[in-house]
Amino acid sequence: MTDLWLISVPLDKASLISVEKLKRTIAKKNLASCCRFSIPELKVGILDSLLSVSDDLSKLDTLTESVIKKTYQCMREVMEQSDDKVLENALANGDPDR
Repeated sequence: MTDLWLISVPLDKASLISVEKLKRTIAKKNLASCCRFSIPELKVGILDSLLSVSDDLSKLDTLTESVIKKTYQCMREVMEQSDDKVLENALANGDPDR
């Protein structure tokens, strides 16, 4: 099985010198191959925004559900004579599964 090491260092001069020294030592002893790759900067605040929107969505979902239940309850009270009419008007686009 192959072992892989990922070493992350800041871009200051001392850290870069240390990494170069490590690479030279590894190359001298032929222990491994070293590759440098850049990691793109992530935009700050995206995760915070997603969490906030997720919380808002949860609240809106609960609110919407309670409004729909209250509307259905009011329809049943107004149309107490005809349960079929209540069910017909309560369908989403005429589909009972929605």
